Amino acid sequence: MWAHQHNMWHDVHKISMATVRWALAMLFFSSWFPYSTSFVESHFNETTAQVFYGVIVLLVTIANMFLSHSLASANPDDTTLTAQIHEQQAFLSADLAVKCIGLALAFIYPPAMMISIIVAALIISVGPYLRKGPLATAHRQ
Repeated sequence: MWAHQHNMWHDVHKISMATVRWALAMLFFSSWFPYSTSFVESHFNETTAQVFYGVIVLLVTIANMFLSHSLASANPDDTTLTAQIHEQQAFLSADLAVKCIGLALAFIYPPAMMISIIVAALIISVGPYLRKGPLATAHRQ
């Protein structure tokens, strides 16, 4: 998450108050990770722990999506940044959908939340590479 934020903000020229608010919201929700992680560790097969962790993960994801949108709104003339955010939003939408499915399934099978987070992490980390991939890079050269 932090490496991605650094890369995203590298070329940002303007921010708005909405950007500041969404960044603070994301940091606030992220601050719950240590507690929610220890809660899940102690009660891995319990619905309450998995749902609590899942809600925190979803809130961070949603705040990140709105944060990115606020950056695009504050920099409408920066086509490179806007394109990067648009591509990111596509992956974050898939990420959010997988996490929501995992949250719903956690009421039936609690570890489904953790499984969905791993699947979503693969979508976010491997998806852009597969989309651009070494073949696409070699073809452009």
